[in-house]
Amino acid sequence: MGRGKIIKNKDVLNPNFPAWFVRDLIVPRRKEIKFLRENFFDTKHPQNVYIFGAPGTGKTTIVCLLIDEYVRSPAENKKIIYINCKEATTKNRLLEKIAFQLATGEYYKLFKERYLRSKNWVGFIQHFVEETGCTLLLVVDEIEKTFFSSKEKRKDIALYTIISLGEYLPKGKIRSITITNRAGLWEMCEDETRSRLTGTHLTFDVYTLDDIYKILLKRVKHSLTEKAFRSEREMEDVLLKIAKCSQENYVASAREAINILGRAALIAEEKKSPITAEIVEKASKFIRIEGMARDIKSMGSDAVTLLETMVELQRGKAKNLTYWTGGISFSELMKRYQERALNPKTERAVRFIIEKMIQSGILSQHITYRGRMRIYVYRLNEEEIVAKALKMLK
Repeated sequence: MGRGKIIKNKDVLNPNFPAWFVRDLIVPRRKEIKFLRENFFDTKHPQNVYIFGAPGTGKTTIVCLLIDEYVRSPAENKKIIYINCKEATTKNRLLEKIAFQLATGEYYKLFKERYLRSKNWVGFIQHFVEETGCTLLLVVDEIEKTFFSSKEKRKDIALYTIISLGEYLPKGKIRSITITNRAGLWEMCEDETRSRLTGTHLTFDVYTLDDIYKILLKRVKHSLTEKAFRSEREMEDVLLKIAKCSQENYVASAREAINILGRAALIAEEKKSPITAEIVEKASKFIRIEGMARDIKSMGSDAVTLLETMVELQRGKAKNLTYWTGGISFSELMKRYQERALNPKTERAVRFIIEKMIQSGILSQHITYRGRMRIYVYRLNEEEIVAKALKMLK
């Protein structure tokens, strides 16, 4: 039986929707907001701030909410720049993007004549702040991208440079919020960097299932019609199921939950059905496959070839294969990969790709022994999901 449209605002079902535009969508984080106001937005005691939190814990949303408030306030002359390090994975690229965003109007000519050819990005940024008398606020998201793409010996060089930009200017004239979801990144920083962020290192606690439920309830209110669920009780059950499905490694992610809700709503509307637990299962599985495909694609074509090889080996389709307890040995995997790849990488390069897969949770590594010889073996954690993700990429 047809139920008509159940989606009234598709944009709100997108996890990238700027929630600070509709403030009712935001679940308050009072402790974190208080910390940021006192340490970053308070012009009496301005500081650089380093933020860590698992994916989907509201880091960027809360920062953007406070920046929106700050922009609207009749505060000092200010310039705000947001950069995601997906688009700037090295120190020089990051500084270049900041400089180009400042080089507008009358300052472009100066930039072109004195700074562009020499690529003196730091010099131009500092000159701009001194000349205009403005306060420059930098929000640098996913700073971990600069740690793992940098060819510099010092992995934290981009972070150190950003927090040091205003060192020779009046305090607070250039200040930054750097954001990461990478556990262990703080420990990778040099003492020199950590000492400059002592006392301004903020951790966003993970959301509870109850928090995720409240976030979903707000999204439902602004995006779906009353026809989306059969009853209030069923809506509660479905939203709780989405919250549980959003748990990855026992950490509930708001981004993942909103993604599942959006996909479930699209499936339900296509079927002319209310959103049910079965539809949520289907949506959750699709989101996992889509996310896996995205991760694999980001690792390059050799990762695709390696995983196709792993799927074949793990399903037992390869002949003359020696299986070890816990998975496939590196030597066996390397041999089959070289047979399949058009331009195979070196062992060292393949080990690097495998390490990235382990970090992403695609593969697990185990150690087995033949006599005294230690042998590393690998196994796909979710063979069916990986196989469907590879199919999606074709």
